[in-house]
Amino acid sequence: MSSTRGSVAGQGLAEVCVAGIRSVRQEIALKLFTQRVAPNPAKLELYLAEKAALGCVIPFERVAVNLMQGEHRSPAFAALNGLQRVPFLQLDDGLVIPESLAIIEYFEERWPEPSMIGTGAEVRARVRALERSIDSDILYAVAMIVHASNSPAGYPPNRGVVSWFSEAMKRRAPTGISKIPRDHAGACHNAAGGQLFWACF
Repeated sequence: MSSTRGSVAGQGLAEVCVAGIRSVRQEIALKLFTQRVAPNPAKLELYLAEKAALGCVIPFERVAVNLMQGEHRSPAFAALNGLQRVPFLQLDDGLVIPESLAIIEYFEERWPEPSMIGTGAEVRARVRALERSIDSDILYAVAMIVHASNSPAGYPPNRGVVSWFSEAMKRRAPTGISKIPRDHAGACHNAAGGQLFWACF
């Protein structure tokens, strides 16, 4: 695993947002273990990029995990994260937060401005529902097909898996999956009041 500074300026210091307007200097204590090309880490990277573009640079140290070489299956990695997958965030007290959505929620609680999940119960619920629908109804099936056909992680081909998930997506397309883009666009434009959130990308 290799380590780099993520969203960082200076030597071990980064500007972090406070109320989305002013900034302070803070020691980097967070470590983000990730592999940018994987879907869930990519979702998190997109969130961080959008947050930074709006003026909130979250300080962390990025630790690149080489999935192709199986670093996530090593005893050292398992000691940090028993789930043996990326991304996960290690806090300054050693606590580990796995799963991209949980990490995003943590960042939003700690650096709430500018908000990337909206304000108010209804808007936040719709943003979370959209993320969950797209993740479970589309991305999971796509990931299974990719890894069972030409896996970038080196998994062996499995035509049975490809066939099963392909047919499952076709069966759901007339009702569930085809409806998601319309709900997606509507929620991001209407419920969000025109503001862009991380689930809208």
